[in-house]
Parts: sequence; C-alpha cells; structure tokens
Amino acid sequence: MKMIDLDDKEWAGLKFSLKRKNRSNRPLTPEKCSRLIHRALHQISIEHLSQKLNISEDMIGKILKIENILSNKIKENIIWGMSNYDKNQISMSTSKFIGQIDNADHQNRFYELIINHKINKVEAKDILAEYNRGIKLEDAAKNMVSLRIKTIKKTQVIGKIVNSKLATKLLQINPKKRNLIFRDYLSSIIINGKVEKCVLNDKIFFINCDDQAYSFLNSICSNIEKKISEDIKHIIDND
Repeated sequence: MKMIDLDDKEWAGLKFSLKRKNRSNRPLTPEKCSRLIHRALHQISIEHLSQKLNISEDMIGKILKIENILSNKIKENIIWGMSNYDKNQISMSTSKFIGQIDNADHQNRFYELIINHKINKVEAKDILAEYNRGIKLEDAAKNMVSLRIKTIKKTQVIGKIVNSKLATKLLQINPKKRNLIFRDYLSSIIINGKVEKCVLNDKIFFINCDDQAYSFLNSICSNIEKKISEDIKHIIDND
C-alpha cells in the first residue's frame, strides 16, 4: 500500500490541536486528529510519533479509539472539552466507550442514549460494563438515570435595601415579623413559581426560589432592589 505523507499544514494543525490542552477552540476536531494520527502511524512508530507531537503514547491511543466508531455522524459530533448535549455533541472521553462496542447499531443506540439522557463519561463507563454483562443498553441507561440524586432547582436573588428611611424602620421591627411581611409580599406578587426561603433585614433581602419565580422577579422591572424597597416601605407605612 502506498504511504501518504502528512503535509506541513496537517502536521501544524495536528500539533497545535493536541498542544492546546483544556481548550475547546482547537483548529482540528478529535475525529480529524484521529485520522491524521492513523495515517502517520503507517509511516512511523508510535514512539516516534509521541516524540514528534510531544504527547504521550497513552494519549495517542485514546485519540485512536475514535477509529473504532463505525458511524461518521457520531465521529463528527465528538468534541474537545465537555459534551454539549443540546447540539448532539459528546466529549472525546465519553466517545471512547462507544468505540468499545463492536456492533454498529448498538453504537448508534448508545450514542442516542447518551444524548437523550445527558449521560456523562462516568455513567457511560458503568453502562458499558452492564452491557458487557448482557444487559440491554436501554435498561442499563434507565438504571443509571434512576440512581441520580434527585434535586430541586433553586435560584437565589440577593439585593440591597436602597431606601434609608425603610432601613431605619426595618431595624425597629422584630425579625420574625419582618420576614413574615416579606413572605406575604412575595406571595402577593408571584403568581407562578415558589419561594423556598426569604429573609429581610435593614441592609439586604434574600430570596431562594425556583426558576419560574426567579424569571418573574427579573421580568417585573429593571431595578428589582428599588421596587422591593419601595413596595415594602409602602406596606410598612400603611400597616
């Protein structure tokens, strides 16, 4: 078989891409690097290539695992850095587990499960282990997702009391009553969403809420600190 040398541009792109560690904006994709490395190894040893590129032989082996993936679609969606599931892109460290499956249909299904369930590299490794023990990929992925810690998304809103007269009045009010006034106020204006916790003192206010409440609070005005300070002062003045 006739060997094809890498030209200067390809060598430069390969070296620069592999040198830019921890950066996603590299000139060549992992798949392109894999193809160039595969070509280079037809001409020189992996030891020589390791020295030429100034990367370890182990790193070369990891990149070459992309060659085990049979689908061009999957290869093209392998990226440096973290997976971007919304764009159907997976990290190189996650893709290597797909390459350890020989069946093309199963590779495609594993890729789809990774995207659909936002499976990270640690989870992908465990799913592959289950698959190798004879468990279907779908069942292994389902089991993995069920083990995830269930969390409720909360968002924090922290602001200053910008009205000096209000600050003085707040100091004179019992903290428990102050927080009840604040919670009643928030309940009266937030129609959709939930406030988990809120605190009001003479200097700042604190709100721990879900996404809906957070979005509402940020949409009602351009200066939430001014609005809350004015509204609370009005409530206290008319109490």
